[in-house]
Formats: sequence, C-alpha cells, structure tokens
Amino acid sequence: MRYTVLILITWVFPIATPLSGSGQCASNIFWNGGLPALGTTSAQGTILGTVGVSVRSSGSFATNRPGYSVNNQIYGGYTWRSLMTYRGASFATGTYTYFKMQVPVPPAYIHIRVSDIRGDGFNTEHQRVRGFLNGVAVGVTFEDPVNGAFITGGNIINGAATTTSTVQSAMRAFFTGAVDSIVVSATGFSDYVIVDLFARCDILLPYQLLSFSGKAVPEGIALAWKVGLETQTLGYRLERSKDGILWEEIATVRSSDETTPEKNYHYTDPSPITGKNLYRLQSIETNGPGQFSRVIIVVSDPRGWSSNPLIFPNPASDKFVIRLDGAAGSRPMAEILTMDGKIWKRIHITSDRTIIDCAGWSRGLYMVRIKDSDGLLFTEKIVLQ
Repeated sequence: MRYTVLILITWVFPIATPLSGSGQCASNIFWNGGLPALGTTSAQGTILGTVGVSVRSSGSFATNRPGYSVNNQIYGGYTWRSLMTYRGASFATGTYTYFKMQVPVPPAYIHIRVSDIRGDGFNTEHQRVRGFLNGVAVGVTFEDPVNGAFITGGNIINGAATTTSTVQSAMRAFFTGAVDSIVVSATGFSDYVIVDLFARCDILLPYQLLSFSGKAVPEGIALAWKVGLETQTLGYRLERSKDGILWEEIATVRSSDETTPEKNYHYTDPSPITGKNLYRLQSIETNGPGQFSRVIIVVSDPRGWSSNPLIFPNPASDKFVIRLDGAAGSRPMAEILTMDGKIWKRIHITSDRTIIDCAGWSRGLYMVRIKDSDGLLFTEKIVLQ
C-alpha cells in the first residue's frame, strides 16, 4: 500500500499575457439559468467552467438587495470574471455573503474583492474575510488597497477614514491554500457592500463533481460519485485516511467511455478502517496535477466495533453482516430466530466478517443470537424490509 502525507501546496503560475474572451469568460452563462432576481437571498453560479457555487447573503437594508451581476477585470496579468453580490446590511453586525464551492479550489484560481466600503460619518463598513477547507480555516493575504482601504485584526478590511461618502475603498483577499467555502461578514454597522468572487478566465477545470457519497454495506463501504462535463480526465484515484493526515491510495477507477452528459462511478472498499473512514477523490488528468474532492466521512460501525458482534445494515434488504472482532471464544455460531422463538437458520461464523444472504426470507422482524463454546455472547433484533 502507498501512503502519502497531506501537504497543503500553493500553486504558482507564471504571469501570462492578459486574456480576454477566453475560457469561462467566453461563456454568457456564468450564473446558472441567468441572473437571479433582485432581493433573492440565495443563488447558484458556476466558476472555472465546471465548479458549482452556491451563494447566500443576509441583510435587507434597502430594496432590491441582495443583487447580483458579473464583472470582468484584468489583474496580475490575468483576466478574471466574478460572481458579484451586492447587499444591504440592516445595520447589524454579522450580516454576510457566503460562497460554497462544490469542490475545493486551488488558491491561484480565485480571490475575493470587497468594494464600495467607506468610513464616512454614516457607518464604518468593516468586512471580515475568511476561507475554509473542510471546516478548517485557511490563511488570507491582502492586495490592491484602493482609496485608503486598510487591514486590522488580521483579516478585516476597513473603508477609507473619511467623512466624504463619495470616497469608495476596495481590497482583494487571496487564500494561502485551497478553499471550499468563503464567508465575508460585517464586524460592525454596515451599509451597501459589493463582494466579488473572482475566478481566472484562462482556466477550465476538466470535470465537474456533482456528488460524492459513501455508505456501509455488507461487502464493505460502497462509494459512489457522479461527474459532468468530463474532459481530459483519465480516471479517479480513491484515497482513504483515518485522521485526514496520512492518506492511502485504495483504488484507481478509469474514466468511462460513455458520451452521456453525466457519468456515474462506483467502488466498494472491501477493508474499511474500524470506525471512521475518511475518503477523497483525486482526478487523474492529461494536463496538471488533478483536483481533490471534498472529504467525506463514512462510519463502518456507529458503536465503535466493541468486543461484541455487530449486525449491519439494520434494517436490511438482501444481505446483512455479522461482524466479530476476534474477542469471541471458539466455534461461534449465529442462530436466526423468528419472533415466535423458532430457529430459522443456524450459521457457523468462520471469519470476522460473515455476510448473510437474506434475499429469499420473509420480510419482517428476526432475532440474531450469537453463541460460542463459552455460552451466549450477543442478541440483537434485525428488520428485513
């Protein structure tokens, strides 16, 4: 087995000639289905050609806010396009704009710009920028202060210290690692603020991960994922971890040759870790290092694999598992009883994991009783449905 250490890497790209009308900027569909209606507090968008983004805002100080638009800018040698959200704040600390990405996005691909902030006599408009990956905070750096914008508290953008309402300030926030969510929130009384999530125009990610899930089954842990817009992708590498630090590659699944707009992939991990299992996908691409998915957690035993047997799934349909951790005595046996006390089946337990085929049984309630040479070990009800 191959083990790797999870290392957070900032991807650095060479400065290129500014691009316009290329990549995702060539598309007129940046928000799914067009711009959302004014006053809508949540909406769906797309960045980098394939990455879905959900946007949610609070604040209702003015009519027709939040509002949404798109914005193209050239910065740092690249053309960027944004999902622009502008919001009013109802004079409350904690009003926010929240972006949730479908998959983690590397730091060279995106950044946040907060603008139309000012420090006039009406309010101060301080905005905190935070990025997260799987719920863990990611560092933020700041660039391009406009009209006196400045930073306090490590990640709070402040408007220009002026009493002139026409002096508008702005600042860009970049992240030190990949992020899957971004929150821009007011730390004090705040009015009209524009928040842009900018994405590089010359980047089109080669696939769109629509879903990634897992569940315990008699054979192990069944993993499933659905992708769309798959191009230049050779396959997917599945990795597992017990702590999110050391990752083990458990399988490689080749890309499907189907030409359907969406593709479904499946793999069953036959030897899951006792307790919590962390899984992630990495795309294998013809160009570039590939993208990591979000991390999912699947518990193979909700009760922690004690010295007692465990029966799962429960309820069951066509199969269930009797699991022993090796602490039982010699020659264990499972007795399956109907609810009137009659023995329906006797099954010798020959391994730590015994799969019981119950597809032809009558649906209803049964009792599973585990015995060994030392006597009764365990009794549990199971429902077949």
